[in-house]
Parts: sequence; structure tokens; C-alpha cells
Amino acid sequence: MALENVYEHYFEKGKTAIDSIINTLKDSGKTIAVWGAGQRGTAFLNIYDSHNERIDYVYDRNEKRYGTKMPTGHEIVDYRKGKADIVFVMNNAHEMDVKETLISANKNIDVMNIDNIILGNLEAEEVLKEQPIDLSPVRKIKVAALTILYNPCMDVYDNIITYADDVDIMYIYDNSDQPNTELVLKLQKLENLCYIANPENVGLPKAINEVARKAVSQGIDWLITFDQDSQTETHMIARMIEFAESKMCGDRVGIIAPNITREEDIVFERYYTYFDKVFQSGAMHNLAVLKEIGGYDESLFIDQVDYEYCIRMRLNGYSIIKINHAFLKHNMQDDDDVEYQFVNGTKMVINKYSSARYYYICRNNLYLFDKYKLLDPVYAHECEDSVMRIKKNAEVDLDFEKHKAAIDKAYEDYKNGTMGKVKW
Repeated sequence: MALENVYEHYFEKGKTAIDSIINTLKDSGKTIAVWGAGQRGTAFLNIYDSHNERIDYVYDRNEKRYGTKMPTGHEIVDYRKGKADIVFVMNNAHEMDVKETLISANKNIDVMNIDNIILGNLEAEEVLKEQPIDLSPVRKIKVAALTILYNPCMDVYDNIITYADDVDIMYIYDNSDQPNTELVLKLQKLENLCYIANPENVGLPKAINEVARKAVSQGIDWLITFDQDSQTETHMIARMIEFAESKMCGDRVGIIAPNITREEDIVFERYYTYFDKVFQSGAMHNLAVLKEIGGYDESLFIDQVDYEYCIRMRLNGYSIIKINHAFLKHNMQDDDDVEYQFVNGTKMVINKYSSARYYYICRNNLYLFDKYKLLDPVYAHECEDSVMRIKKNAEVDLDFEKHKAAIDKAYEDYKNGTMGKVKW
């Protein structure tokens, strides 16, 4: 299926509600813009305004396209000069970026997240009228945290203590080649600690699944998983638990996730947003749901493990909720040292990934493209795109020959059905 058709099929899922929203806004005299002149924006216009009658502009960052027109006839304009009252954002992952961009341009424009409408299966009235937030508790839950260690330094302790006291049990799963004895001794002073050492690195999925089973046996309802370089901001876990215990959290909620802290705080009018997939670090997993759908896919070992779980969970009828005022602080120091290079206009990461990472990224995305190409074509396209990107990345890395060999091995192993951990 052509990519544009993939997006059209996706946007049609919200047809009744989105049509009603557009008509209501136009009837009230509002000017509407769509953010992005790419394939998502094109697909949205094909479905909702193919004759250029209801949506006024298309905003885009690419100055070379200003003054040109979309296939539907909509003009692409400079968002800094446009006069829209409301902007439709096609992808929930870009909502914050768009808000920041408009604020920087001194534009007071409402942003409407199309993903939120479709993923939440929302009615027009729920979107257009502010919904009351009722966090009155209707249940009491037990929550545990899991941090998976891999050759950590002592600084990891400072991350763990930001949330250890906010949960009933603090699980540490040590995947290290050689445990950091000093760190382990310090962690063992935590009153609610359960330390699990493994003689080899078994990967993220197996560690989460093993601890999830143990947590269920100890009466835990929800499990928050953390990378060792993440820490919580004030009230993050409290706000997530508050939602989980309230009447707003139905039985079909599978994950409650925080926002990743940004340099500039953006005010969200919505208390929460429906997401398609989230990082596992900071995500609070409903253990009943995790058990029902079979846990994390251990054949992946690393890379795409959290996204695959999210996609499979949603296909089983469960939702992912991101609490917009619960914040996770993730250590971005690693990214600060990364070099970038533009290849034919595409931003490439230079010398960040090992050959092993090239292998797993390539092999797992090949596997997931085949697995979800019919079940979730949007995600399958993202996997296909990841394979293309990692191959281009390898071409500009210093260790190109090693990385190319890793990618060749990824193709061969996937073809032969070799999954899981591979020795290097």
C-alpha cells in the first residue's frame, strides 16, 4: 500500500468526529490551518478537504515551499505570517514542537492533535468542549518500580532515589557484566528493595517479564520501568497513580506514561493525551494487561521492544495515556556528544551506534515490518523507514565496513529466523 494511502486509511478512523469538528469551527468563523506539507498533511487534506473548501492554509517550516500549493490546491504559507485561529497537528509526537514553534513566533494559535482524537476514539463534543477532570479515587492500587542496570556508575543511585520512596517495592534487575559492588551495597540500604542479579545480559524484555511475574505474585497492580539514566521530577509518580486510582482510568488503559522534561515548559490544556507508543522508561504498566497479551517480545532483545509492546497492546484494544503534567527527566548527555551530518537533506547520527546496535536496529525493524504491515501499516512504515535510515547512517560512520557487515548479518539472520541475543 502506498504511504499516502496508509495515512489516508488511518485518518479515516476519526471521520465522523473530525468532520463534525471542522464544520463546527467553520460555522463559528474560525480559520483553520494544517501543520505540515508532507505525506501526512497531504493524506489528511485528501480525506477532509479534497476540494479546498474548509481548511484555509497549510503551515510548514520549509521556506522553499512558501507560496506553492498542495495537490488539493491549499496554499503553503509561512506560519509566522499566517492568520489561522487553530492548527491541526497530524502526529502527537510533534504537538509540543509545534506549540513551541508557534509560541516562539508570538502566535497565539490553538493546536488540535489529530492523533489524540483518533487514538482516544473521541467524539467531537469531547474535543470542542472542555471536559471535567474528576480524579476522585475509586480504587486503591499497589505500584512497584523496576530499574534495569547495565554496567552503571555510582551516579545511578541519585536517579533511583528520586522515585524509590514513591512505590511499594523497588526492583533492581542487574544485567551488568560485573556488578558495581559499591552501588549495590548502597542500594541495599533501601527498605523496599528487591535486588535481582543476573550472570549475563538477558536484555530488556526478559528482565521486564521476569520482574512482572514476580510483582504479580507479590500483589502489585502496576509496574513502572526505568532506564538507569532516568529520574523523576516532583510529583510524577503521584500524578500517575492519582489517575490510575480515579474513575477516569478505565479497565482498557494499559500504560500510563509521563512527559519527557523539555528545556521550555509548555502548558497543556488537556490533563492527558492518548498516544500510539511511548518509551518504556517512566511508563507505568498495567500488569493484568501485560500478562494477558504475553508481555514484552523476548525475541527482540534490544531496540523497538517498548514500541512493539505498545503497538500489540493497542491492537488488543487497550489505550496508552500520557499525563501531560507528570515529568520524567532523562539524561541527554549522551546525545550532547553525538555528531550529525546532513545527507541529501536528511539529518544523520555519526559514530553513535556500535556494530551490535546497527545489527539489532536493522534486524528487529525488518521483523516488525513483516509482523505489522497488515495489522498496523503506519507503524510498519516507520520500521521500514528505520531500516533505510540505519543503512544510510552506516555509510557516513567511520567504521563503515564493520557496520555494513553487521547490517548484512541482520538481513541474513532475519531471513533465517534467527532472533534474540546474538554473540559478537
